[in-house]
Amino acid sequence: MKNIISIIIPTFNEIKHGYVTKAIDELCNIKDIEIIIVDGGSSDDTYNFCKSKVKRCFIIENSNRAQRMNYGFKMSTADVILFHHPRSFLSKHAINELKKFNASTRKEFWGGFTHQFDSKSMGLRFTSWYSNCIRSKIIKIIYLDHCIFASRTLVTKSGGFPEREIFEDTDFSKKLKKFLKPILLKSLSKTSSVRFQKNGFFIQGIMNQIMKVCYFCHLSDSKMNAIYEKGLSLNNCHGQAKDFHMASPEE
Repeated sequence: MKNIISIIIPTFNEIKHGYVTKAIDELCNIKDIEIIIVDGGSSDDTYNFCKSKVKRCFIIENSNRAQRMNYGFKMSTADVILFHHPRSFLSKHAINELKKFNASTRKEFWGGFTHQFDSKSMGLRFTSWYSNCIRSKIIKIIYLDHCIFASRTLVTKSGGFPEREIFEDTDFSKKLKKFLKPILLKSLSKTSSVRFQKNGFFIQGIMNQIMKVCYFCHLSDSKMNAIYEKGLSLNNCHGQAKDFHMASPEE
């Protein structure tokens, strides 16, 4: 039977966060999906773990996250594409909800799952509420930590993710919403709050707003990424978008 969903996970030094191991273990128990791991050349045990669990694993050195997701799309075979954030968790129930939604419509679609942080505080609950109710439903921008999904044909029409170092999910959403409004499924995308834990809610909240200003002012990706990743190095890329090198594809 043909796979219904291709799930693409872009990884880079993820083991210490614990999310990618939990996510892959959950996904490996689900039928009619293919899991595609595209790693950016991790220096920890991320790739080895993924390779031990998933048949379709690739390493692309000198790549950013957008490039890894675009490569995963090229390697995919299903009619529904799910771009899975490496520090988010989707349950079997969530994947089944996407399957049922796909089965219920013959139309193209795109969207994400309902966002929830893994830590509970008033500030984090408000941030998730804003992301779910304002950004996703009104502004029609869905961040990758919602785990973005779309019909294969729609991803093809959009041209995929702009190969930039940061805000690639924002620009991808802008491209997709030219065709259709996004939908938000009820199942949760439970997401790491590591940035808020490391920097504190107030500092990280200010940082997020500063980054939005930088984006609208067209500050260079490298400068924005350096600011956002300072002290964290969660989404590091290894070089400029045009310089990536396929080091070791394995199936």
